[in-house]
Parts: sequence; C-alpha cells; structure tokens
Amino acid sequence: MAPGCVLTNTRVELVDGDNNPITGPSNEAKDQQELGQAFGHSIYAERGARLVTPPPGAPNLSATVHWWYETGTDVRYRLRYYINQPNGVACDP
Repeated sequence: MAPGCVLTNTRVELVDGDNNPITGPSNEAKDQQELGQAFGHSIYAERGARLVTPPPGAPNLSATVHWWYETGTDVRYRLRYYINQPNGVACDP
C-alpha cells in the first residue's frame, strides 16, 4: 500500500455463496439459518465470525478471526478494510 494510506478500521461480515452480505460489517457477525420444521417447530442453526485480532496495519493486513457453525449450515465471511486515502494517492492493498 502506498505511503500515506492508513488502515483505520477492520470489520467482519458474513456472506452467502454468491458473496452477498448476510450480516455485518461489525466486530462480530452472527446469523441463524432455518434448517426446517420438526413437530410444528422451526429448527435453527447458528453461524458466525468474530474479529479476534485486527491487522497491525499496512502492509500486513492479516487478522485473526474466530468462526463457528452448527451442523447443517456453513459459514463464509470476509474482512472489510477501511483505509484513509489522501487525495491523489492509490491505496491498493
């Protein structure tokens, strides 16, 4: 990333199989997915991701994420980076 570009925040969001957001961005994103019905009651499974350690800053944008899911569902997440970009500077990570 170019000098002058500053990482100001990092958030996690859950996404579906087509990479569309389900919930978030936030420090912790959770979602309940309905799996079906049993004896007239809905059955749900939880999934989520939580940002444990945010990235230290450019050029190292790696972060520690704790993720979880229950049987019958999946979890997909992505990190969303917020970068302060000075005028006329390209901030490509």
